[in-house]
Amino acid sequence: MGGPMGGLKGGIAQSHRPARSLRARLTYLVAGCMFSVLALMLTYQYFALADKLRVRAHQDLLGTVNALRSELSGISTKNQIGEEPRRWYDATHGHQNLDFAVLDGNGKALIASRGYRAPDVQLKPVDSAKVSHERDVQKVVNADLGVALQYVAADGIVGGSGERVTIVVQLDPRDQVSVLSGFALTAVAAQIMGTLLVGAMAYWLVTVGLRPLRKLTLAAEQVSSERLGAPLTDDDTPAELHDLSHAFNRMLARLNESFTRLSQFSSDLAHDLRTPLSNLMGEAQVALTRERTPAEYKAILASSIEECERLSHMISSMLFLARAESAYTEIKRSLTALDGIATSLADDFAPMAEDVGVTIRVSGRAHADVDRGLVRRALSNVMVNAMRHAHAGSIVDIRCVATPETSEIHVHNRGDVIPPEHLPRIFDRLYRVDASRHSEGDAMSAGTGLGLAIVKSIMELHGGTVSARSGEAEGTTFVLRFPAAERGREP
Repeated sequence: MGGPMGGLKGGIAQSHRPARSLRARLTYLVAGCMFSVLALMLTYQYFALADKLRVRAHQDLLGTVNALRSELSGISTKNQIGEEPRRWYDATHGHQNLDFAVLDGNGKALIASRGYRAPDVQLKPVDSAKVSHERDVQKVVNADLGVALQYVAADGIVGGSGERVTIVVQLDPRDQVSVLSGFALTAVAAQIMGTLLVGAMAYWLVTVGLRPLRKLTLAAEQVSSERLGAPLTDDDTPAELHDLSHAFNRMLARLNESFTRLSQFSSDLAHDLRTPLSNLMGEAQVALTRERTPAEYKAILASSIEECERLSHMISSMLFLARAESAYTEIKRSLTALDGIATSLADDFAPMAEDVGVTIRVSGRAHADVDRGLVRRALSNVMVNAMRHAHAGSIVDIRCVATPETSEIHVHNRGDVIPPEHLPRIFDRLYRVDASRHSEGDAMSAGTGLGLAIVKSIMELHGGTVSARSGEAEGTTFVLRFPAAERGREP
C-alpha cells in the first residue's frame, strides 16, 4: 500500500534494523588493517624473491658462458671439443637447470648437454671481444614445455687454431616458477591465518577494553526514579570514559531536580485544585441540607461561579505554560514601544490601584521586537503582584530603560519583602512565599501561583530574562529584560 501505511511500514522496518556492534566493528577494523599490512609485506617479499631468483639465474647464465669461453682457450682445435666432454660438463656442475651447446660456424652442435633444446628462432650472439651482460639474455617460448626458456649466445675462439664457435647456454625457469608458486601459496595461507589470529586477539582485547563501558551500562540500567540522586562512581573508570560518566551524573542530577520539582508541582496542583472543588462540594452539600430562599440559592450559585472561574483561570494558565514550553511554539514579533504598553496597563489598572490605595507611575522609554500581547500579559502579572503586596499610600513605579544590549522594564513597589531564600523560586509554578496569601479574600489577594511562572515562560520565548530583588530599604523590584532592537528603528 502507498501513502501513510507505506511510510508506517518503512518506519517499522527501520526501527527493527539490528544495531551494529562496536566490538565487531573494531574487530573488523583491526583485522582489516592486519590483512592489508600482511598483504603489503608478503607482496613485497614475493617480488623481492622473484627479483633475487632472476638475478641469480642471470649470474649463472653469464658465469657459465665465461667458463665455457675459458675452456675454449685451453684446447688446440675444435675437434677436441667432442673428444673431451667431461671438461665441458664440469663447467655447468651444480646448476641443474642449466644446459649448453657449442655450435660450429654452420650451426652444427659440436657438443650439447642432455636437456638442451635448440631455440626456434635465430639467437644473436655476443661478440667474442665483449663481456656478456644481463641485457644479452634472450627469452624464447618452447612450444613443447609451454614456458619461456632463457638463452645467452656468445662467440668463442679456440685457443690453438683461432677457430670461431658459438656458445649457447640455456636456463629452464620452471624450478623458479615452482619456488615462487610455493611461496605465494604459503604467503596466502600465512596471511589468512595471521588475519584470523589477530582478529581473534582483537576481539578478546576489545571485549576486555569495553568491560568498563558494560559496567557503566549496567549501572545506567539500575537507575530508577528512586535512585536518581545516586551518582555513578568513577573510581575505576578509564580516563576515556570520565567525561561520559560525568555527563551521565550531570544528567542524573538534572533529572532528579526535574523529577523532584514535578512531584512537588503535582502535589501543589492537586492541593490547589482540591480547595475550590472542596468549596464547591461543601456549598452544594450545605445548600441541600434544607430548603433555601431564592436569594440564598443565588448567593450559593454566585460563590460557585467564582470558584469555577478560579478553576478555569488555573487551567487556562496551565495550558498556556504547556504551549509556551513547547519546542514548536512561535511568536509574532513586531517593533513595540514598551513604555506604551506600560502606560496602557497603568490606565487599565488605575481603578484597581485606587481600591488598594496605591499609585501607578510610568517613566522612561524603550522599545524591542516582541509579541505585544504576550508582553502585555507578562507585565500585567508583574503589576498585579506588585499592587497586591504594596503598602497602602505607596507608589508602584514602572520604569523603562534602554541599554545597548537590552531593553528593560523595572517594576518597583514598597511593601512586603521577599526573604532571600525564596527569591530563586518565586518563578516556579504554584510556588508561594506565604501560604496564607492563598486564601479567601479580595481579588488582589487571590491567586493561582502561576502568574510569575507565566512571566518567566513569556520572557524565555522572547530570549529574555526576568529577575527580582528585594530588601527592607529599596523594597521589591522585578526586572524584565528583552534583547535590544536594532538601532535607528522606531516603533
